[in-house]
Amino acid sequence: SYCISVNAFEVYDSVWNLLQHSSIEVRIRAIQTLSALENNQTIPAFITIFSEHPTEVQSEIIKTMEISRDQRSVDFLKEQLLNHLVINVRISAAEALFSLGHQNYLSELIDLESSSDELIKIIKHALQERIC
Repeated sequence: SYCISVNAFEVYDSVWNLLQHSSIEVRIRAIQTLSALENNQTIPAFITIFSEHPTEVQSEIIKTMEISRDQRSVDFLKEQLLNHLVINVRISAAEALFSLGHQNYLSELIDLESSSDELIKIIKHALQERIC
């Protein structure tokens, strides 16, 4: 069993190194594979490297957070929902927050007078996608 755990770490490290690949598709596949390997440090590590990657890879990282159900990603997802410059990433963050059980937070944002029209539309779009 010792050999298996060493090999698992080697596989994880090899796949992690693919996040530097020039191909966005290879990076997306690496994110999916790392998620499937279920290492406890994957989500915190994804948060650390998030800003280094193009939008398509960022969206895949958020999908991974949604699928993982890891509550350690909630504050990060809230930050992306409120401040990311790309609407699709903000929608993905709202959808992930919904899936992670934070519907009340999203509803409160809709009701806040300080919320922008764009933010309200993003949240309503994400909620509509999840409820239908």
